[in-house]
Amino acid sequence: MKKTKALLLMFFLAIFSSIQVEAQQINKTSVEETNTLSSFVKKQDVNKFLEAFCREYYNSCFKGRTYVQNSLSIANFSVIDENNIRASGTHSYRGRFGVLYDSYDFSAIITLVSSGIVVLK
Repeated sequence: MKKTKALLLMFFLAIFSSIQVEAQQINKTSVEETNTLSSFVKKQDVNKFLEAFCREYYNSCFKGRTYVQNSLSIANFSVIDENNIRASGTHSYRGRFGVLYDSYDFSAIITLVSSGIVVLK
């Protein structure tokens, strides 16, 4: 399961990735309670979900890189339909030798597939 979550983060942070991977949702949100994303449409909620995921799994996916906490910023997000949200923005990380990579772009589509399961593209 941890390996699946690590793969999920790798694809979430890959710019314009088209590969899908499933993982259990790690952040307890209204998504679990409602089984739809209709109540999960506030920018701050999307940011909290992605921030928690990065804090937990960034280093597992990107060996030698460390996510800079609270650096994730969502520039744009939209509800595609009842089960899908598109988000894009920037985040920062430190490389293997401590070099700061600031405002690195990301794009993600968050899809609720079934209770507690989220697919990020």
